[in-house]
Amino acid sequence: MDVSFEESPTHLTAHLSGTYSLAGMLQAIDVMAAECGKRNAKRLAVDVSISGDAPLADRYEYASHAASALRHVRKCAAYAGPGQRVEPFTQIVARNRGLSLGVFCDRQDALAWLLAEG
Repeated sequence: MDVSFEESPTHLTAHLSGTYSLAGMLQAIDVMAAECGKRNAKRLAVDVSISGDAPLADRYEYASHAASALRHVRKCAAYAGPGQRVEPFTQIVARNRGLSLGVFCDRQDALAWLLAEG
């Protein structure tokens, strides 16, 4: 799984590409956390344009990992690529562990939530 970044004045966007694997997702989260730290980004948008689907157990594991790794990020909004399944379970797990994560079907909704105060 590959990660590329796009910076704007309000937030950092991570673009994920490639094929899903749990190991790849955990590594991508670590890369995003490091990049947010390096750029002092407090808001992160994640474009999950990958192929493949994560089982529920994997979603639990990477949501828990994201809550820990991205603890210095104020808000994180993930949005699905074409054909990706949006799973509220991921959002619930991350939020229960302290990460303000929103999971969305499209970029526009994700950015509106990410950039709203609160």
